[in-house]
Amino acid sequence: MPDEERSFVDLQARIAKTIAFLTSVPREAIDGKEGVTVTLTTPGGSFDFTGLGYALDFVLAELLLPCDDRLCTCCATKGFRLASWITSAGSEG
Repeated sequence: MPDEERSFVDLQARIAKTIAFLTSVPREAIDGKEGVTVTLTTPGGSFDFTGLGYALDFVLAELLLPCDDRLCTCCATKGFRLASWITSAGSEG
């Protein structure tokens, strides 16, 4: 989905669409897929994860990315498995 939200109403609609999509995915489609290879292709290259690695290292990091860098660093020090690029993002500037 493109990021085109301009108001809280827009954000609430996007959240509702996301929840509707997530609840439409059958449980059987993801249960037991922790070891399956997931390839994420971006303009910068392709990245391979396991299903579990994708969920913990990419998806979780994307959810936390909008958070303050201090929060991300705090989460990493508390044992959350964040990708290394997310925990070092705040140290570049």
